[in-house]
This record gives sequence, C-alpha cells and structure tokens, in this order.
Amino acid sequence: MKQVVNLLPFIAILAFYLLVIRPARSRARAQVTLQQSIEVGQEVMMTSGMLATVAGLDGDVVLLEVAPGVSVRFARAAIARVVGPTVFSAESGDAAAEDAANSTDHNPARSE
Repeated sequence: MKQVVNLLPFIAILAFYLLVIRPARSRARAQVTLQQSIEVGQEVMMTSGMLATVAGLDGDVVLLEVAPGVSVRFARAAIARVVGPTVFSAESGDAAAEDAANSTDHNPARSE
C-alpha cells in the first residue's frame, strides 16, 4: 500500500503532462504551421474575430484587405484561422458585391 502512495506524485505528473501539456504543444504547433502557410487571396479570421482577405505578405507582417480599397497591416501571429479562399471572377465577384450592397440592413440606428 505504501508503494502505491509513493507512486501517486509520479502518476499525477504523468497525467498532467498527457492531459494538459502535450495537447497544448500540438495546438501551438498547428497554429504556427497555419500561420506560415497563409497565401495571398485567402480569407482569414483574426484573433479579434475580424474577417479579411490576405492582400500581401512580408515576413511576419500581413497586409489584409478588410473592405474594397481598405487595407490594414497585422502581425502574422494575429491570424486565428483560414476561413476559405476568396475566388473572384467576372460573374461571381460582381454578383456577390451587388448582393451585399442590395441586402436589407437591419440596423435601427441607420436611417435612410
């Protein structure tokens, strides 16, 4: 019985490693891989929740287009995930922009 009690600290440390440290390392490694694989044209979500399209890359800095003609610079580490690639074509790009412009705005503070 005393031998089992002596092993409890080692078992607790092993369990902590397997349940906390190892998964955290895996998530961190996956996040770094994701941030290094960012390409121009992809739609990304920032850690703040803002969605933008990657317009340029320069080392650890990413140029993001948040609206047509509006670009901002962010640290590459601020990218939380890739939402999907943005595909622009003559038909779908213009149609999507028109649909967004013609959508009903449900903001009561805005009066037209």
